[in-house]
Amino acid sequence: MPTIILRTVFMFIMIAIVIRFSGKKQLKDCSLLDLVMILMIAELAIISITNPLQPLLTMIVPIFIIILLHSVILFVFSKKIVFKETVLIDHGEVNSKELSRRKMTFDDLMTQLQRHNIRNIQDVEFAILEPNGQLSITPNTHQSSNKQQDTMPFPLIINGKVQEDNLKKIHQTPLWLRQELRKLGYRDIKEIAYLVMDDKGTFYMDLNPD
Repeated sequence: MPTIILRTVFMFIMIAIVIRFSGKKQLKDCSLLDLVMILMIAELAIISITNPLQPLLTMIVPIFIIILLHSVILFVFSKKIVFKETVLIDHGEVNSKELSRRKMTFDDLMTQLQRHNIRNIQDVEFAILEPNGQLSITPNTHQSSNKQQDTMPFPLIINGKVQEDNLKKIHQTPLWLRQELRKLGYRDIKEIAYLVMDDKGTFYMDLNPD
């Protein structure tokens, strides 16, 4: 029992030091790479604690290898691949290509915007996905100065698919939507990545990248 207690205290202190020197004060500040490192170290710590007969050195060495590997990957790829900021909304227009590359859906994006009390994509000047997965938003001051909608605009098309449930909420049909799009010169719904209609009946859309 004393051995297990000592190992537990030792591994706790080691992991705390690793996290402290990584510069991350909160879990939300961690990138995917940071989380992988922490989880692997935690797993090794558990193995060390639950196997008191196993030499502690056999756990400490892999931990330092993980820390070293994390530092090397961070140094080599941080500015190229892993931690590059991504502009998802630029002057009220969704960057569908980057959204797809980040494996995000329009629903994911709208959920993030709702957390910032933003109801409409057109109210956003810039939305930047940070390396830690948080969305930084610059509001469109001109749009925000206008009277906001009382209700959240429902997406009528997402990734080329008609959202029939949302059409029912505004008491319309897919046929009506297709007719309205034809008036605007759009015959193929699949070319539309995202479409909403505000309370004034104005459509806002973003096309799928070619």
